Amino acid sequence: MRTDVLKISTIFYIEINADMANNESMIDFTCDGFLVYSSNGRVSRIPFNAHTDCAENGFSLKSSLERTSGETRLTLSVSAESHTHILAVECALPFIKTGRERVFLNGYQSWTDTKEFGIRDRMKAPSKILGPIIEKNWLNRYADYEFQRYSGRRGDLHGATYGWVRSDGDQVSFFGSLDESTGFTFFYADLKGKTFRIVKDVEGMVLPAAAESTVLLDVFFTEGTEREAVASWFKASGISALSAKPSTGWTSWYNYYQNISEEIILGNLDAFASRGIPLDIFQIDDGYQTAVGDWLSVNDRFPNGMKHIADRIKEAGYTPGIWLAPFAGETKSKLFAEHRSWFITDDAGEPFATGGNWSAFYSLDIYNPEVRAYLKKVFDTVIHEWGFRLLKLDFLYGACIRPRDGKTRGRIMADAVALLRECAPATPILGCGVPLAQSFGTFEFCRIGTDIDLQWHNKAYGALIHREFPSTKYALQNSITRNHLDEHAFLNDPDVFLLRHTNIKLNDTQKKTIFYINNIFGSVLFTSDDIREYSDREEALYFSGFPFVHKNIISSSFTDGICEASFTAGNREYVVFSNQSPKRRTFSVPDGFWFRAAAGEVPASGEVPASGEVPASGEVRLDAATYWIPGKTDMVLSPWETVCLLRCDNLEPGIVAGSFPSAFPGTEPIRIEFTAGELKISKTGRLFSDSVFFVAVPADTVTVSFGGNCLSPAPVRTGLQGAPTVVAIRIESD
Repeated sequence: MRTDVLKISTIFYIEINADMANNESMIDFTCDGFLVYSSNGRVSRIPFNAHTDCAENGFSLKSSLERTSGETRLTLSVSAESHTHILAVECALPFIKTGRERVFLNGYQSWTDTKEFGIRDRMKAPSKILGPIIEKNWLNRYADYEFQRYSGRRGDLHGATYGWVRSDGDQVSFFGSLDESTGFTFFYADLKGKTFRIVKDVEGMVLPAAAESTVLLDVFFTEGTEREAVASWFKASGISALSAKPSTGWTSWYNYYQNISEEIILGNLDAFASRGIPLDIFQIDDGYQTAVGDWLSVNDRFPNGMKHIADRIKEAGYTPGIWLAPFAGETKSKLFAEHRSWFITDDAGEPFATGGNWSAFYSLDIYNPEVRAYLKKVFDTVIHEWGFRLLKLDFLYGACIRPRDGKTRGRIMADAVALLRECAPATPILGCGVPLAQSFGTFEFCRIGTDIDLQWHNKAYGALIHREFPSTKYALQNSITRNHLDEHAFLNDPDVFLLRHTNIKLNDTQKKTIFYINNIFGSVLFTSDDIREYSDREEALYFSGFPFVHKNIISSSFTDGICEASFTAGNREYVVFSNQSPKRRTFSVPDGFWFRAAAGEVPASGEVPASGEVPASGEVRLDAATYWIPGKTDMVLSPWETVCLLRCDNLEPGIVAGSFPSAFPGTEPIRIEFTAGELKISKTGRLFSDSVFFVAVPADTVTVSFGGNCLSPAPVRTGLQGAPTVVAIRIESD
């Protein structure tokens, strides 16, 4: 039964007032609630408040409220003496006071667009104009379109699992479910109507007779900054990310899509290995199998089989990864043709389509013992016989596309993820196309946005089909807005960056922005480019990201395509400004002194790019407006442009005050020691490009040695009051 055809069945009235004197949240609950259930052919509704313990006709309900300093937890649990259907649970909260608030609402699954929404925003289901096309290609099956309400009105919005309301400034009122296994928790905000509701997806839920108490709602509330609130929520949930390290890599999808072969894979592998590029993972995507679902049937474009590919990847020093959509079987697959009874069905017993990809596809019923045995065989072969050591598991939402067997979608998704972990207990998993909550603390890595596209944004798709369609614009948006999940839930996969000039419609400025956003906000840094085709400029930009140093986000904001964030890498502090809009935008540089990174600008022999020279002796003048920038300066960014600034005020001697060509100056693999007026420089890793370092020194003369050899550094004059005194030192690449 759809919950939106019922009247509100549970109502909570919550008032939140911040005590600014002690920074504690005072949350007062006035509860006038109802729960609707069906038992023995009769539909009943029970009223309750925040502290109710009642029983009627063999049905028991208990609500409780727990408060600690600045945090509140509301739970609602039930039990029944006889077979009972839970029909609906809803809660109305007065979080929306003016309609001018911005509300963060987490999208249903990995690909769903997510951000802070305002009163002018709207959420759209697939267009009714394309009704026959939508139905033919099952475009309404990728998310929550068939079981949650989409009015299409501005300001009428919803999200899943968690979110917050921001009235002004950096403080938010946070709400989040602590248990999604009994059903997905949705939050509805109507900014024009000034209403806010919690809707529990309990469709299909059946309470067994005389079973233990079942928690229907377990919702956490707190206040603070976005990052403080999210950290408190994860602490309250008891969930922590699995051990994994940030990783670089390559994947075949965004260049070749399904048109891959052994020759293509090994050619790209050799391009990275022969250059000694320090990737972690080399991943084969869709296209090696004869059909989606027939994972162990390898097509003839891979004549030596998949073990051969995995072995070659290992020999190159990389971790072999492979893509699977483990619950999916397309129409033309042998799996679907020979085992139709293994798939989820509709009420008439016919297979229930999951989406229109490939030849249209369906999802396996994870509760079928034969399905479970089949999946274990697939995983055992891929991991132990073929030798793959990273699994990218995609289109996982299909497992819970229909509630069944007395279980909600949330329960089924939790069981599906547990099955995957059972099949691959020690092999890292990168989840994709999955409702996120069930991935928390279960997958090592998880996609947090939609697929990027080879163009910026397809407006026609955005207006007519589902919210989960490939879009570079939305992929970057989600990378920023969901960055707080990184290291709490899993390591975030923002999808790939692309720098190539062939087979792509993105311009150079857009490609550089993707490169920066993924580097800063992601912990999985992949590309799909054939680096053999890179121009000198593209190769220089690619190398400017090495070594990949994980970034610690201090603060971030994203509104109307404008991103500002501060972060650290190593022990250095940075800010990034990103204009992801089609108009010029002005940003104000924070207080202090900053060096503007010139990612990929490689010093030619004897010169600093576009700014001056680094001669064997003498003085170098740099354009202060281009590189060293004082605080409170207004920077105008072109459409799609991103800049990164390194803080370089109040530096001790021997500290890097800027460099070329690194995307993140100060993270290069060098060690600088300053003692007794001498700078001693040594490498701690590989430099992929000739580099110039601007090193802070005292006002008096210093000597410089590199690898035991004396250098003649060039003093640098910026002409700016308060700028650090630096010398320019050139070090050649390896």
